[in-house]
Amino acid sequence: MSYGKTKIFSDLNATLHDGGLIGLLGPNGAGKTTLLKILTTLQKPTKGDVLIDGTSMIAHPNVMKNLLGYLPQQVPYFPNLTAGEYLNYIAGMKGMKKLKRRDERPGHF
Repeated sequence: MSYGKTKIFSDLNATLHDGGLIGLLGPNGAGKTTLLKILTTLQKPTKGDVLIDGTSMIAHPNVMKNLLGYLPQQVPYFPNLTAGEYLNYIAGMKGMKKLKRRDERPGHF
């Protein structure tokens, strides 16, 4: 991946397993935010692919969107919404149109 002419990371390979907690540490400009944007399908890599159980996340972004929740450092604040209303709003933005389906997800309000 490149940011301008600077290579942020290259030849990155990782195998992640269910049930673990993963932290990204590194200096400013190391590519932590870029990696998160790629994993959350907010940004496409300049080269390569991301595979989830052998499925290309680039070709099939909904695979990752259905598995991952992403909370950015700066969250938009809507003072007129309760926490539950905000989560329903985000679920709608994620494509979860039916309230019943949202309620079936772990951690629903």
